[in-house]
Amino acid sequence: MTVTATLFALSDPHRTVFLTDLNLSLHFGAGFALVAGENPRAVASLEVPPTAGLYAASFTWTLRATKTGDFTLRVTVQSAASSPPPAFVNVTVREGVVLGTPRLEPLKPTTVDRLIFSVPASSGFNDPNVTVNVTLFVFESFSTEKAVSATGSRLRLWTADKSERVVSGTPLKMSGSNGTYTYSLASAPRGTLIWWVFAETPYSNVTSAPSRVFVQDPGTTAAVQWGALATVTGLLAAALFMILYDPIGHRQAKGSAHNSPDRVRVCLVLLSVGFAFVAIATLAGAPQGLWRWFGYL
Repeated sequence: MTVTATLFALSDPHRTVFLTDLNLSLHFGAGFALVAGENPRAVASLEVPPTAGLYAASFTWTLRATKTGDFTLRVTVQSAASSPPPAFVNVTVREGVVLGTPRLEPLKPTTVDRLIFSVPASSGFNDPNVTVNVTLFVFESFSTEKAVSATGSRLRLWTADKSERVVSGTPLKMSGSNGTYTYSLASAPRGTLIWWVFAETPYSNVTSAPSRVFVQDPGTTAAVQWGALATVTGLLAAALFMILYDPIGHRQAKGSAHNSPDRVRVCLVLLSVGFAFVAIATLAGAPQGLWRWFGYL
């Protein structure tokens, strides 16, 4: 939080007045830590022009609360001319919303799966009358867009043309009490789904970082996996055919037939592409997709 002390001084209409040896101190005790601002604040000379009337000078400190409770902040001012009485302000520090890590099950959903969102959340109060409201926000995005941050219902996206846009998510109220909150979504269409959680009490609120998941269509996924399998099979078959059977480029050497160097190079390129395709498809989950299509997963 920011603490601002304003010092007032009457000017002299006939001459410039100087406040010398000015010293301001903020006393905040053990409940806070100083983040920014000089404390105590020493000013050798402060000029008050004759046209100022009631001159005002502000001094600012930034504090971070380290524990809950009721506290009194005190500002003292001393100068060579006078030392006014201290100024006091009472501050109550309450606990903020405690939000855990949001989760989605299954981790790799499809269009036929029920999506279950969950998050641990607490109001931060022992008082049962202080409740926390937890809202799930979802947004269907283009696959080329990247989620930057979320605040409340608003989501900042980084688009493919390297520009930002701000959108609003669809609010879905999560059920639960101080502990775990859940929301069950029957299904989602194929595409990229960005989701985040917003929790609030009458005293504070917090927004989780947005998460991005791709919802697959089992039918489309199976077709892609079959296409990958057919492509790899075709590449390997073509390479083996050119190596084992070459009716045009073979010649006799040491009593056996072998392929010309140029044709062997082409075969090796085809084999390399095929093996690379197999490795990429495996990392992308192609075997798992095929097993699921056959009904074993």
